[in-house]
Amino acid sequence: MILGKWHNGSNGTIVGKDVHVHGSSGSSWTTREVRNQKGWPDAGEPENIFLLDPAEPRSFEATIKAMPRKHGEQAGLYMHANAESWVKFVLEGDGSGGVSLVLAEQSCASPFLRGKLSLPDFQGSVTLRLGRGEGGQAEAWWKSVFEEEWRPMTRGSGWLEPSELDGKLYGCLEDEDPRGNTTALCKISPDSRAALVTEQWQDDPAEVSFLNVSHT
Repeated sequence: MILGKWHNGSNGTIVGKDVHVHGSSGSSWTTREVRNQKGWPDAGEPENIFLLDPAEPRSFEATIKAMPRKHGEQAGLYMHANAESWVKFVLEGDGSGGVSLVLAEQSCASPFLRGKLSLPDFQGSVTLRLGRGEGGQAEAWWKSVFEEEWRPMTRGSGWLEPSELDGKLYGCLEDEDPRGNTTALCKISPDSRAALVTEQWQDDPAEVSFLNVSHT
């Protein structure tokens, strides 16, 4: 069985249904020009995008084994159209030793954080699933390695929708806001391909594994 192929060169190893890489310093958020304007580290596209075969499964999943150390370090599942348009469901470091699950989309270089959940009991791995729902929307589920039942990814502390801003320029859902319990959904860009990606890793290379990669 062919698991997939590298989008930008071979930057890891494949063993059966497992993919092992080092965290990439690249970033997919907005564009390189915008990131430089904001004073963020100058980095191009993530260097180890692994495109799965088939390209557009109904859903795909993997157990992500990683220990993000600094703010923004990420690893997870993507529906990748190009550098400016994607959906991602990732494990992300917060810079203080904690990690969160993040579901976000980007279209024409404009990103939006649909859902964010803290994982206070994270122990080094989590299983993620990303699927294609009705109306061109992406749905996401997750579970710890000790659980059998999938949990839907909810909005949590994701960004407020434009209709919810009530005069503010931007904002996030607060703790205990009931809207945070609703399912988070993303719009899928045309020609998006299922992919495994790491991005925004800093300093010494860190090992990241995508285990038991599968699709339906």
